[in-house]
Amino acid sequence: MLLIIVQVMMDWMKFMSVISTLCFVIFFAIGPGSIPWMITAELFTQGTRPAAMSIAVLVNWLSNFLVGIGFPKMQVCVGK
Repeated sequence: MLLIIVQVMMDWMKFMSVISTLCFVIFFAIGPGSIPWMITAELFTQGTRPAAMSIAVLVNWLSNFLVGIGFPKMQVCVGK
């Protein structure tokens, strides 16, 4: 959020926003990003695991969808 606000004052900040986002995604993926998938797979027995993983994937994609829908509105509120 801070980078979006400062972006209009400094031209190089646009690139810093992209680099920061990429670093976050990379380090999240190799770190805590896989923990919910491992926990979900380990919590359930072989018989119930496919249904539990399906629900987990549905919740994950719905959450991503809500973030995608909400981000433009949040960006307008900040004052792009």
